[in-house]
Amino acid sequence: MCGRFANDAKTGELFREYVAGGGNPEDWASAWNGAYSIAPTQDAPIVRDRGEGRILELVRWDWQKPANRLPGGPIINARMEKLAQGFWAPAFSAARCIVPMRGYFEWTGDKTPKTPHFLHGDGLLSAAGLTWSMELPNGDKSRCFVVITREARDASGEVHTGCRRS
Repeated sequence: MCGRFANDAKTGELFREYVAGGGNPEDWASAWNGAYSIAPTQDAPIVRDRGEGRILELVRWDWQKPANRLPGGPIINARMEKLAQGFWAPAFSAARCIVPMRGYFEWTGDKTPKTPHFLHGDGLLSAAGLTWSMELPNGDKSRCFVVITREARDASGEVHTGCRRS
């Protein structure tokens, strides 16, 4: 998954699909109305279980980099084979989530212009994710998430080779 996904589902559909709480859909009207292109650092809905059942909440697609990591773009994906140890282990053991999406984008071509390929199903897809609280540069706390990825072995593998891997 290369840095963009789509979730045009309205809040009521998400509550019904995931049998989740999280307030009244009316409370979300101004915060979430679906999006065709969700980019890193934007908020998107996730589903998580805090021990009292599923809740739906808007969370930042980003993950705080460890101090020893080189500067650059945000961390948005976590490779499946690296989850059980090291950096990802605390979130993998205690803070998994579902990231609803209509589909995701893979890109091919040179840096400019790249060609987007929208990979999707017939309904909502449920991507695996991790969620955590992080401190933003301004000192505020924010909940964040990453999407768990694996080697592209299905239809996405045909276009994934043109994507910059992180």
